[in-house]
Amino acid sequence: MFFDVIITRNANFLRHIIKKHVKESSIIMTNCWKRYENLQNLNYRHFKISRSRNFLKSRNKEINTQTIEGKLALTKRLYKNKKFFTNETFIY
Repeated sequence: MFFDVIITRNANFLRHIIKKHVKESSIIMTNCWKRYENLQNLNYRHFKISRSRNFLKSRNKEINTQTIEGKLALTKRLYKNKKFFTNETFIY
């Protein structure tokens, strides 16, 4: 599992970070943010989760919003005293 705090949030930079830290053919779970589109074209298994609609765009029952939210909550607790941390600058 990989978490990173980022400032630059354009699609090219996100793809660069992913390619640098994530092994090809790995599973990547994201929200439905447009800049995450086409990750499967980079040889990753990409699953999209929409928290507002509470659904997963996948038939894979092992991937769910509770798992992702739980991991994110744990990571946020580890960084809760850091001034740079916001939802907007966190890739997970």
